Amino acid sequence: MIVKLRPVTGGDFEVDIDADDTIETLKAIIISTHPELGEDPDDLKLVYKGKLLANGDQTLEAIGFKENEFMALMAKKKPAAAAAAPAAPAAATPTPSPAPAVAPVPAPAPALQAAGGGGLMGAPPEGVVAELCSMGFPRDLVLRALQSAFNNPERAAEYLLEGNIPPPPDAAGVPPQAGAGQAQGVGGSWPGGMLGPQLLTKSGPQPTAQALGSPEVVLIYFSAHWCPPCQRFTPMLARGYSSLPSGQQTVQVVFASSDRSPQQFEEYYGQMPWLALPFGGQQAQMLGGMFGVQGIPSLVALDGRTGQVLTTSARDVVVQNNFDLLAACRAWGKGTAPMPQPVAPPTPVTPAAPPKRPEPAEVEIDKAAAEAALAKVAALELDSQVTFFETILKVLNNILQNPEEAKFRSLKKGNAALQSKLFSHGDNAATELLLLAGFEDTAETIALPGPPDGRCTAVRNALQSPGEAAAMNKLRKERDAKIAEEVEKDKNRPPERSFGGDEKGRHNIGSSRKPRGGG
Repeated sequence: MIVKLRPVTGGDFEVDIDADDTIETLKAIIISTHPELGEDPDDLKLVYKGKLLANGDQTLEAIGFKENEFMALMAKKKPAAAAAAPAAPAAATPTPSPAPAVAPVPAPAPALQAAGGGGLMGAPPEGVVAELCSMGFPRDLVLRALQSAFNNPERAAEYLLEGNIPPPPDAAGVPPQAGAGQAQGVGGSWPGGMLGPQLLTKSGPQPTAQALGSPEVVLIYFSAHWCPPCQRFTPMLARGYSSLPSGQQTVQVVFASSDRSPQQFEEYYGQMPWLALPFGGQQAQMLGGMFGVQGIPSLVALDGRTGQVLTTSARDVVVQNNFDLLAACRAWGKGTAPMPQPVAPPTPVTPAAPPKRPEPAEVEIDKAAAEAALAKVAALELDSQVTFFETILKVLNNILQNPEEAKFRSLKKGNAALQSKLFSHGDNAATELLLLAGFEDTAETIALPGPPDGRCTAVRNALQSPGEAAAMNKLRKERDAKIAEEVEKDKNRPPERSFGGDEKGRHNIGSSRKPRGGG
C-alpha cells in the first residue's frame, strides 16, 4: 500500500509498503530512501490521526491505516558538535578577537499577543498551522505550541507530541537587558533565541548580541555555494553592503548557508563581508522553514530591535533599489534617522570607486551553434558537466560584474586548472561558447578584446539552466548511490533468527489438527 508522509518542514513524499509491515519497518524504509532525515530510525517520530506511533512492533493494519492516507513525520534534530564543544569549533574558524568593552544590548522583547496573534515574529504562517493541524491536533493547541516555540514548526511539533506545551514567553518572562549570555537557542529572547547563541564574524565566533550590534534591520541571507543564481547575486549584495558608511547601525546581514560541506561553506563565506550562522547547526534549516523559504537566493528582513518580520521578500526590494541597502531599509520605514557625527577629528576620505556598470542587455546569438556546443557538454560524464558549467559560468560572471578589469577577460590555454575543468572537455565546446560571447581565439589565449557586450550576457543566460540541471542530476545520482549502498549492506547482514512459520515468520496454529469426532 502507499503511505503518504508529510514532514513538519519540507515537501510530502510517498512510501510503498505492505499492510502487515511494522511501524519500525516503515521508519527503516524512510531512512534508507531519505537519508537527509537522519541515520537512525529512532530519530523519526510518526503521527497518525493525532496519535504518536510509539510502538514500533505495531503493523499498519493494526493501527487501522488505509491506502493513500497521510502520516505526519518529524525528524529528531541532534545538536551540532560545534555547539557542544566550543573549544573545537567547526570549520576551524579563527580565534575570536577580544570583545569590545561595551557590547550593544538589544531592546527587550515585547509581550506576545493572545492566542493566534503570533507574538514576537507576527502571526505564524497559515501553511505551518495547517500542516500541524493535519497531524490531528486542535487548532488552539497548535497556535499555543507555535507561540511557545517562536513559530518554529519543528519545536512546536515536539511540544504537541510530548503533550507538554510550555507557557508562551511574555514580557514578564523575558528579563530586561537580556543579553548574549541569556540567548540559549530556539525559544529564547531576540536575537539569540532566533539566531542561536553565537554568530561567525570575520575574526571568529562571538556571542550573537555582541556580533550583531544594534541595527535597525537584520537581513537573513539564504544562499549556497553550489547555486548558480546565488553566485551572481552574492557579489552584487556584497558590493552594496561594502558601500555602507563605516559604523552605520541601520542594517546587518547574516548568512544562512545551504552548503553541502564545511569546505564549501568556508570558501563561499570568504567572499562575504558580513556575519554568518555557524555551519552544521540547525538554525539555518529552522529559519528557512519558519519563513517559508522556497528557493535561494532569498532575503528575509527583520526588525533589528524586536525580531519582527518586516518582509520575507526583501530580495525583490533590494534589487529594485539597485542593491542600495539604506534605500531598501527606508522602504521598510527604517534608517531615516541621521548618522551620528564622529567625535574624532575628520580624516581625509578616499573617494569611493565608481559603481560598476550594469550588465549589458542580452542580444541575439547563433542559437544553433550554442545548442550544438551544449550537446557536446551533455555527452560528458555528470561530474565533468558540473565542473564545466561551474567554471565557464564563473568566467562569464566575473567579466560581466567587473567589465573594466582586463585580467578577467583573458584566459590562458596552457593554464592547468582551465585545461582540466574547461578546455579539455566537450570537444572544444568551451571555445565555441566563448567565441559566441565575443571572445577571440589566439595561439596562447582566448580573450575578450574589450568590455563585454550583450553577447556575453546571452551566452551566460543560455548556460544557467543546463548548469542547474546538471547540478541537480549529480545530487540525485549521489542519493541513488547511497540508497544502493544501503541495500547492499542489508543483503550482507546475517539472517535474523527464525522460529518457523511462513516467509514472514507467522504461524497458523492448529491448522493441521484433526477435527474432533475421529474424522
